[in-house]
Amino acid sequence: MDTAQSSTSSAGPTGASSGPPSADSDPTDDPATGERVEIPGLSVNAPEGTTVESISDDLAQVGFSGATTDAMQIASIPSFGSTLREQADIFRETSPYGPDLESQQPVEYAGTRWWHLAGSADGGTGLGTTAEVFGTTSGELQVYVVFELDRSVSDAEAQERIESVMGSAELTG
Repeated sequence: MDTAQSSTSSAGPTGASSGPPSADSDPTDDPATGERVEIPGLSVNAPEGTTVESISDDLAQVGFSGATTDAMQIASIPSFGSTLREQADIFRETSPYGPDLESQQPVEYAGTRWWHLAGSADGGTGLGTTAEVFGTTSGELQVYVVFELDRSVSDAEAQERIESVMGSAELTG
């Protein structure tokens, strides 16, 4: 992986790289306009029309109306000084999605470099749910954003949702 390359590309819900966004789709140009969601180390705007639930001080979940398996979580945990690559590897090893997530090129949103994983989130159930996961360091914390996307969500809609939320990200640590 060429870590010297600064990329704003991100993978679509299938994990296939969609390439860099055009100047018109710069993620910081159209941030999500819903409720501001804050946890230690990170705040983001939820998409308009979503429901935000605070699970604990360091975990929040966002539900998308009309969707059965669409969700977004933001969370923070101690970073223990890990590199971005180590953080991504640890997430993959300890998440319920496990080896179904594949490393993608790091991305940059709102001036911050994030690790990126993408892959199946259905745990072998065949539901077709996919996951896009982004994480970075904020002070002494590792923060991450997980998008669980139902198969009914088009690649374009998923990418727009991801870019609008990630474009609103603000590290607070």
